[in-house]
Amino acid sequence: MRETWIYGLAFLLILGVGGALLWPRLQAGAEFEGPEATIDPDEEPATEAPVEEVVPGSVEPLLDAARTLPVEEVAFRLEATRALDVDEVEIDGAEVIGARTEGTAFTARLAPRAGAELVVRVPGHVVEARPTESLDATWTLSLKRAAAPLTVEVVEPGGGPAAGIPLAITPRAGGEAPRTDARGRVVLDSLPEGRVDIAIADGARRASPRTIDTRQARAVRIMLEPAWIIEGQVRRPDGGVARSAVVTVLGPSGRVGLRAVTDAEGRFRWEGPAVSVASLLVRAPGCVAVQQEVRAATHGLRTDVGEIRLTSPGTSVACTLTTVVEGSQPVLEVEPQVAAVLRELFGPGHALFEPIPLERQPDGQWSAEGLPADLPLRVRVRGAGE
Repeated sequence: MRETWIYGLAFLLILGVGGALLWPRLQAGAEFEGPEATIDPDEEPATEAPVEEVVPGSVEPLLDAARTLPVEEVAFRLEATRALDVDEVEIDGAEVIGARTEGTAFTARLAPRAGAELVVRVPGHVVEARPTESLDATWTLSLKRAAAPLTVEVVEPGGGPAAGIPLAITPRAGGEAPRTDARGRVVLDSLPEGRVDIAIADGARRASPRTIDTRQARAVRIMLEPAWIIEGQVRRPDGGVARSAVVTVLGPSGRVGLRAVTDAEGRFRWEGPAVSVASLLVRAPGCVAVQQEVRAATHGLRTDVGEIRLTSPGTSVACTLTTVVEGSQPVLEVEPQVAAVLRELFGPGHALFEPIPLERQPDGQWSAEGLPADLPLRVRVRGAGE
């Protein structure tokens, strides 16, 4: 018994001495010395594994790829207001498996696609939509009966059909926005019964939103606002207002819109499709026609050209062609002398006036009226010299 106590005390003494010697080395972070490693000259050096570089902004797509749907398959049941055939039920955004119908019920298993929207369409019923991220393992849907079909007609400011115009419907239905066809019409056959708002969903075109009661209306006509409005005032040479003056907008392909007529104050308002650059051609009885370039305003679709002053009736010219010309009929043109000189010096397109063709009269003379007054004129005969 005594020897046992002696051995126990000796063991504790050894532990205490060892701990006292090791504790300072552990506190200082000293490393234990071990056998020195040797390198085998025949051994190939180890290569470090390549480190994949992380490009800024590339983490989010990786997270998106890792996202999964709440459920991979949905037990779907649909209740309609009438008996159904399988082919009548159209479901977008999921693979339909094992579809069957029984009376007014439609059942199937749906395998939704990530990030898609499930859209359910049945003729005569309101369209229903639901994002796939909110799906559970089961989905029971009761469709509501749709209102009678509503025909929407969208027209341009001049009354012509507006094709390809998307519509925004509130309450919103799923799927893509309906668009007008070549006749400017679209039939909406899945609207709910009651009041709905119809607006233009094209940012480039505008129209006043319409609120329709689908229980009563069967057709609605929406007129687009003009793509370009040009306003101004026309005055006569003496400063008085020019009533009933005709304003026509000319573009690269000729007339691009309806004509406008000035009112009792000489003001006009032209409405039509927008082009980057156009020319205003203003005509009034007893005055020389005026042509003025106009550009669409960069900050909006309304352009005010201000005041357009017409000029006094111009001079007239008449001449007889005495040169004998064989072959094709010659063309006679008249223009101010200064315009001809500018064209000869700087080339076509730099003259202030374009040549005016003379018309051949029954008596053999060539004449033109409404020429700029008080300017020397030059008559040019193309095809027979000058």
